[in-house]
Amino acid sequence: MARPVRLEFEGAIYHIVARGDRDEEIVRDEADRAIFLKALGEACGRAGFRVHGFVLVDNQYQLLLETPSPNLSVGMAWLQNALTRRINARHRQRGHLFAGRYRSVVIEPGEWFRTVLDEMHLYPVHTGVVKNSSALQAYPWSSLKFYLGPADLRPAWLETKTGFLLAGSGDTDQGRGKLLEALWIRAESGRSGADHRPGSAMAPANASVKARRGWFFGSLEFRDKLIALAADRDAGNPGAQSTDRRNEILRYHGEKQATAFLKAGLKHFDVDLDELKRARKNDPRKALIAELIHSKTQVRLDWISAALGMGVRSGCCRLIYQMRERLKSDRAFRKHRKRIRKAL
Repeated sequence: MARPVRLEFEGAIYHIVARGDRDEEIVRDEADRAIFLKALGEACGRAGFRVHGFVLVDNQYQLLLETPSPNLSVGMAWLQNALTRRINARHRQRGHLFAGRYRSVVIEPGEWFRTVLDEMHLYPVHTGVVKNSSALQAYPWSSLKFYLGPADLRPAWLETKTGFLLAGSGDTDQGRGKLLEALWIRAESGRSGADHRPGSAMAPANASVKARRGWFFGSLEFRDKLIALAADRDAGNPGAQSTDRRNEILRYHGEKQATAFLKAGLKHFDVDLDELKRARKNDPRKALIAELIHSKTQVRLDWISAALGMGVRSGCCRLIYQMRERLKSDRAFRKHRKRIRKAL
């Protein structure tokens, strides 16, 4: 039986939980954890995700994730695949890193959002990774560390505004202290036997926990909204319709990003597109722009080759690889690349 397509819509907020295969470790050491954070940032750049919170322990990670475009599946597929490839390569191993499908729970904004964010930040305490709540702020692999630190030290992909707003505190030293104090109170008061499993949370009154063909966390009114969205999606041929729609979103978002990088590269090198396309196929300016687009977006090589006049797909791929190797030793080209990225 085919698995149901996930419910995706603009502005959706999800609690994501991904566990290790057979509940084994996903990350083993600090280097693996750094790989996770880097890949998460890249996934946000490629898919446009906004991460409001995260927590990483040895055998799982959780995200509180917003999708401005309805593209959860394509963005998460890239993230899961990237993590599997990179961590497997580092440890010279093969096979699955994750246990089947990640779990995605649609979250209603407001207090429901705050509840999930708080429970994610408390997860190291609930599982014994952190021995008591007073040491919670010292746990380094959670977004709480960034909420409690200066704004200029946060990753660009982490969105904290909503979290502070719902906590009733500002992004100041005093406000951060208030946010931490509220977490301590929640941790010490306990949850009266509530479910501590990943993906569950203490619900406000009258919580509903399941919608047709998917899980959610919110009010009865929110449930009705999701059911209506599911009904619209299911009209006609849901499988083909959803696949086509996801592909359309992926192409649109990727090409929009790629065009922005292309324009920034043309401006940086002070050249118009027609002039650059007429240049030889292995022009280093072409190769640098192509490498940047390929590494930071999800567009196909065919698109890059046609946009820059780089010939056939295989030739474009070879030139991108050569530029990637050149960047390891060519400081001047690394500076060009950095300036193009900063211009966006």
